[in-house]
Amino acid sequence: MLFFKAIIGVLAQVLFFGLLLLLPARTWFWEDANIFLLCYLVMVIPAAIYQCLYYPKSIEARLITSSSNQPKEDKLALLIVILGIMGFFVFIPIDVFHLMIFLPPSFAIKFFGLGIAALGFAIMFTAQAQNAYAEPIVEIQEDRGQVLIDTGLYAHVRHPMYSGALIFFPGVALWLGSIFTATFGAVFLMLVFLPRIFIEEKTLKNGLKGYEDYMKRVRPRIIPKLF
Repeated sequence: MLFFKAIIGVLAQVLFFGLLLLLPARTWFWEDANIFLLCYLVMVIPAAIYQCLYYPKSIEARLITSSSNQPKEDKLALLIVILGIMGFFVFIPIDVFHLMIFLPPSFAIKFFGLGIAALGFAIMFTAQAQNAYAEPIVEIQEDRGQVLIDTGLYAHVRHPMYSGALIFFPGVALWLGSIFTATFGAVFLMLVFLPRIFIEEKTLKNGLKGYEDYMKRVRPRIIPKLF
């Protein structure tokens, strides 16, 4: 059952991204977008299968979408994050097909974007696998016996999922041909992510044993040794 839920979630993600990109482009035959969707599918399905086999608790955590323990402010922050990501994707075809604020990137730059998107995905996948308590919502998971995770990527930054996302999304924009979205969109996403990061840290600091000391030991939130 967990396997089928994970696969359905993957297919829903691909469909969601596809609609956000192809509808504003007004074509189903945008080659770069279709290549991205295929690459994403090829990356995510094996990753989901691997996690189901070796890290099932991580998959179970990602499938939790609501809780009575979720702070009210997190519900708003999560909505802003979702809308921000949607806006990021929608603006890519608007720029590529209608605005073209900057000149189109060369194939080398586009291919570089595809590469860093894969790197960002790998970071997000690793962070999720290393943290069995990485839910989409913010809460203290007392029913699951939540403990502090401070090893692996979490030994270098406190929020590696966001670190990976800030590499993945600009990489996608570069591959699809929007330098503007890759640069200014990355700054936009950072601003979108920050309120939720602050809410998560406040919740964990107040409710998770050892988190306050962890914040002192690992100061960077997203970028190692910087921020």
